[in-house]
Amino acid sequence: MTDHVFRLAGGSGRHSRGWTGLGLRWPGRVVACALLSWLPPAALAMPASPGVSLRETVARTPFHDLDADSQLDLRGRVTDVEARTVWLRVTDSLGRVATATVSTREGEFRARFPGDFPGAGPLVPAVYFVDAAVRAEAGAGNRAEAAVLVFAGRSRRLPDLPSAFTTNLRDREGRVDGQSVEWSRTRTLVNLYFQSRSAHLAGVTRPGFDLQRPTDLAHFKRGVALYDFDARDRDWSTPLGRRVARSFWQAVWDTWFGPSNSSERPAGSGRYAAFTFANDTADLLVVHLRRLQLLPMTEQPAEDDLAQVCNEVLRNLAALQRRDGDDAPRQRGVEGPGAFYYGLFSDGDLMLEGTGWFQDGRRRDHRRGGVFLGRSLWAVGEALGRPTPGLPEAQLRETFRLGLRWGFGLARDRTDDGQPYVRVLGSRDGSRGAWRLWRSPGEHAYLLLGLLAAVQREEIARLTIFESGEFGYTEKIDVAQLARAALETLAAAIQPEGYWSTFADVDATAVEALVRGSVVFAGHPSASHWRRVAVTAAEGWLSARPPAAAYRGPVILPAGRRVPGRPDELRYRAEGVEATHLTYFHAGLWMQALAELRAATGDARYAARLEEVAGYFCGNNPFDARLYTELGAVYNYVKDTDGDTVEDRLHFDLYPESTAFVQIGMLRHLELRTGLAGSTPISP
Repeated sequence: MTDHVFRLAGGSGRHSRGWTGLGLRWPGRVVACALLSWLPPAALAMPASPGVSLRETVARTPFHDLDADSQLDLRGRVTDVEARTVWLRVTDSLGRVATATVSTREGEFRARFPGDFPGAGPLVPAVYFVDAAVRAEAGAGNRAEAAVLVFAGRSRRLPDLPSAFTTNLRDREGRVDGQSVEWSRTRTLVNLYFQSRSAHLAGVTRPGFDLQRPTDLAHFKRGVALYDFDARDRDWSTPLGRRVARSFWQAVWDTWFGPSNSSERPAGSGRYAAFTFANDTADLLVVHLRRLQLLPMTEQPAEDDLAQVCNEVLRNLAALQRRDGDDAPRQRGVEGPGAFYYGLFSDGDLMLEGTGWFQDGRRRDHRRGGVFLGRSLWAVGEALGRPTPGLPEAQLRETFRLGLRWGFGLARDRTDDGQPYVRVLGSRDGSRGAWRLWRSPGEHAYLLLGLLAAVQREEIARLTIFESGEFGYTEKIDVAQLARAALETLAAAIQPEGYWSTFADVDATAVEALVRGSVVFAGHPSASHWRRVAVTAAEGWLSARPPAAAYRGPVILPAGRRVPGRPDELRYRAEGVEATHLTYFHAGLWMQALAELRAATGDARYAARLEEVAGYFCGNNPFDARLYTELGAVYNYVKDTDGDTVEDRLHFDLYPESTAFVQIGMLRHLELRTGLAGSTPISP
């Protein structure tokens, strides 16, 4: 990721898909921003309170250990002084629903689930979505929301996180939609989303929505879901050009694509082809590959064809890589074999400059190439490190090898706007040559996560990438050696102030990679050094606070950015923007970093901070809404519009990056809470 005009998203994390990372998709979304500027102040103020709050249920943590307590403690407050009772509804991720009415006392209420809910079944590992209102007939805007993730610690049973956002509604037997095995739970959760408070605040609520209704099913497929349903049921014995397999996650939902961000197919038809970006596809792959590995501990998986979906998406991701003799045009950032093209249209054409999102010449971040290589290889490394049934392993090994050869060999002399793709850093003993930084600390860290995932298997760890004498390497280099050198490089790249960047996503990813590396290579002489560097950087970020006048909300999210020269200050405003702005993929990356810090150090403070952040997404936020939704999707960003510094504007912008990064953090934390987490140290 490059530095934008306003320097919002920083050195890692996303290409320019919006106005400096705001999530505004130029030019269409800028119109919406302009409209906001003339709305009366009352229209921009904090959404009306629902009169009831469930924040107390998840304020400390949204995680619940079933083995410690077989009842959920649901509690909250009412602001309506005349309210004597509160209506509660609990919907779990398996599709079961139960309701109860409880009394209030001095403005507070409390209930136990399932004990206080007539006819409710026993608590099981699942995600529980809780709604509260002062009246059972209250509309979506007058209900408060929360979500609780229930697991069983001692017996090591986990919930499978909801995945309607990315589902294909197709089971392993080929049955689709209402005939598929996941239909019942998907229908319940999608119906709940369209009648939720968060959907109401985002302006997309649809009272009476029912996925069973053909028109509503069509609306879900075209207006929310990421999966490409248009080509799901065709004969896939013949590929669509560069797209070689069925499963395909679009960058956003169908109805978003249009004249400013896609290409007419055919010209003059008024139909615009959907596309995916390589990095978004990779992000979602990582979370689904993690889900797949945890399925043996999951009682009732949400999708029974998850392995097939992952393998098909991996094949499509590999097809985005430039190979020797490739007849596709060379593009800036994709000059040589091993580099990844920016994206792929759902009809099988590569997204090149002048097409799709990049038809506007002002969108130039893609030319630096970093976000595509680092995150693509992270997903491929995850797949190789813990192979799934049916994995196209030979193809992925070559994809991984070529990508690493491009990133740490072929690309080292390539530049864009005077900036080298790869910088060679001096080692602590003064030698030079082997320590190479790919693009920036954040992009280097993504790539490093792929290396660390891949070395979990000995045969991949010993896979040769460079022969002695190639590209300045004085000895044969395999994946494990490259990973260790990349860790040394990342540690050496930290600034004297104790951080890599003023952007939260860059440092979160770097912290995660270094801490993870110190565990994977626990016997390496530098392992303790890597960990110290990461802990120092993390402590600086987690102890930083915004000035009192800059942000009056609770400092739960380790998001925002620090100002150079003022290392103890967090910023909740972008440079040049006069409003609080929170981008949630930053928080998701910090959840991942906190999980790794807890795993490596045993320090419970990191787990507590992670659970606070998760609690924010699960309902302990100024919206009294689930920002981690029933679909499994997470909103992209929120902002302040009434000038009190506290976020109050929720945009309908469910997004691959925020969804994937928050879910990866949650899954890693659940691994730790159940004792499933751990790494096998590799000898130095």
